[in-house]
Amino acid sequence: MINGFALIPARGGSKGIKHKNLQKIGKHSLVGRKIKQAFDAGFSRVIVLSDSEKIREEAKIYGADISYQRPANISADKTHMFQVYKWLLIEMQKRENVIPDY
Repeated sequence: MINGFALIPARGGSKGIKHKNLQKIGKHSLVGRKIKQAFDAGFSRVIVLSDSEKIREEAKIYGADISYQRPANISADKTHMFQVYKWLLIEMQKRENVIPDY
């Protein structure tokens, strides 16, 4: 069995469009659409990593795993996604004793 997940990094501080990830596009918020697409693609686990409680609440409505909260030191506008992925993988290994296959 393959051990994998989809990761959706969603910062609360958007520069261009205020609360971008919570904006509705049709019936769903942007983060909701991303979560739905990940589940539709076949992922059984979708992790939304955010520094915003509102985004985390929205993600939970769509069935995403919000058990990890994105810390401030990797939530800046210029944060490289590699830092985000690395942080999450280290935390998963600590908390769940797991290293995902993909």
